[in-house]
Amino acid sequence: MTAFYIAAIGPANTAVTSTITVTLSCIDVTTVTTTYVSNSENFVVDYTTDSHFFKVFISDPSTTETVNLNAVATYVTDRPEDCDCLGVVVVTDATGATDSTDAKFSVADFVLTIATNAAVYESIFLKATSYVDTVFAVDKVLVTVCGDQVITNDDLANAFFAGIERNQSTTEDWETFSLLNVFSTASTVLPTNECPVTSMRICADDACTTVLVEANGFRVVPNSADANQFSVEIDLNEVHMPAQTYYLEVTSYTVVQTFSFSLYVQDCSVQTITVIGEPAAGDIVREIGKNYGLATLFASAETSSWF
Repeated sequence: MTAFYIAAIGPANTAVTSTITVTLSCIDVTTVTTTYVSNSENFVVDYTTDSHFFKVFISDPSTTETVNLNAVATYVTDRPEDCDCLGVVVVTDATGATDSTDAKFSVADFVLTIATNAAVYESIFLKATSYVDTVFAVDKVLVTVCGDQVITNDDLANAFFAGIERNQSTTEDWETFSLLNVFSTASTVLPTNECPVTSMRICADDACTTVLVEANGFRVVPNSADANQFSVEIDLNEVHMPAQTYYLEVTSYTVVQTFSFSLYVQDCSVQTITVIGEPAAGDIVREIGKNYGLATLFASAETSSWF
């Protein structure tokens, strides 16, 4: 702490005013330290890749969203008892030399405001300041705002989309179709799977007004190792004749797209077996003598497959 005094001095070298004491208590601050403490604040995600301090992930676009920086990190000087960090401003880079003019981001009273009316994927730099202009700390924060991602089927040859044809099972029989890494999301702003697939549904129509569930013979099952990956299970005990077109609704937060698939499960209980040239019903009668003996009957084209 530094103190000095001010007074007006008259011709006789005497003070003609009261002495004013001026105390400079924070000019000897030498450091500002920022420490990430919690991801409990809305939209904040732990993220240290490429030296980021943390990540702000906003899945649903709106107008603006805010983050209370004091709930995410501590900002202290080496004189914490009487010389607090003054505040945080957005700057253009890690040097902290130039304030940012990007209207998408601003900070007031340690509250970061982000414009969310358009997709965002970029790193911003937050400068924690002190009473000394040359003493500050800069942290890099990644900001993602989803909203314009497109969902793409990257595996059109997957068995699920190749036309499913099966015979009906006589009991409940669930067949699994893995959709692991079949779908991806991206846009001109958002990199691949930054805003990943979040859910799937099976529907009877492309608008998904009728959702098909387990009672209809369909199940969508999340991957146990990755909640953004899914499998579809189909009960082959359910008949789908003639071939039916169904729809897989794929959702990535607020973005939804549907993909059609064909399913044909044949009811084998109603089919008949006939021999060409014979009536559809009744026994097939042959006289062994007219067929040149029993061995010849067994070898004939119309009966050899029976033995």
